Amino acid sequence: MTTLAANCLHAITFALAFGTMIGAGWLVVMDDWLGRGGPAGAMLAFGIGGILLLPVGWVYGKWVERLPDASGEAAYTAQVFPAFFSYATGWIMLLAYFIVCPWEAVAIGKLAAYLYPGLDRYELYSVGGHAVFCRGSRWESA
Repeated sequence: MTTLAANCLHAITFALAFGTMIGAGWLVVMDDWLGRGGPAGAMLAFGIGGILLLPVGWVYGKWVERLPDASGEAAYTAQVFPAFFSYATGWIMLLAYFIVCPWEAVAIGKLAAYLYPGLDRYELYSVGGHAVFCRGSRWESA
């Protein structure tokens, strides 16, 4: 029976976890960056976030170099864990991608409303008598 070698540095693990938090956190704080810091502050924040994500890209680059397979994380886990874990990883990644899609849709709507402020005038649809616009909703009765 082979054992898993403990050669993953704590810094690499931290970089992966921290990069994941930063990768989703920009959606939450984008309004605050643009409102408080203006364009220069937003560019600085995105630049710093990009620099912090470099170790995550490095880790994935090493994985791709070691295992050039289109299966991504499922192929990586198949190399070190039993087949069930690789199967579960594939399904969890699929579900994670489905969860990310609505967040990205919100981000695209916010970005479009910033670039074209007139989009807030056009009602997209209504839910329960409340109008929903490109940037968000107005909770007044229609």
